[in-house]
Amino acid sequence: VAEDNVTVHVDSSPPVLDSMLILPYMGTDAANHRLDLPSIKVMFTAFDEHSGLHGIHWELHDLTDTNMVHGDGHITVKTKSVTDPDCLPPQCVCVSVDDDCYFRNYEIALDADNLPANNRSCYIIITVTNNAMLQTKKRYTVPENITWLLSGYGDNIQDDRNPTAELAARVGIAVGIAVVGVVVVGVLATLLAKHL
Repeated sequence: VAEDNVTVHVDSSPPVLDSMLILPYMGTDAANHRLDLPSIKVMFTAFDEHSGLHGIHWELHDLTDTNMVHGDGHITVKTKSVTDPDCLPPQCVCVSVDDDCYFRNYEIALDADNLPANNRSCYIIITVTNNAMLQTKKRYTVPENITWLLSGYGDNIQDDRNPTAELAARVGIAVGIAVVGVVVVGVLATLLAKHL
């Protein structure tokens, strides 16, 4: 009598999506041979210890008109490979079911073409799917100070502006406003403490 054995692995938990960070950075625009094109980098951690990752999708929506999508795309799930053999914890999660190892850290680069015009607020939705086809979806609002820093780019991308200097000036203005706000709050707190 012949006997066959089958092992079934069941994953009933969705993947993990956390450690979201949204930062301005200076990217490049190879098509127009421009350096220092201001962009937003969205960094996050995504993994699934039980079945591994299948796919990552993102959408950038307008905050006031949620039907308006400014951009979307898929991110290739990074696994241990011949070209990238050093996939070890904590940078990777290895799944015992198929002995595959998956990288945990991902990023999305959004340039001025993806960002809403006129300094409109936006949010990004990231959806992570594991190999059991379970999903985790999270929404993150892109801070207005970041979209303000980058507004004005993309209208005439091949002009003679110096994006590094312009972004530095905008960052300087934003920092200056924040410092003035902190000083005003400190002065008001001191005055209030003296009167109590």
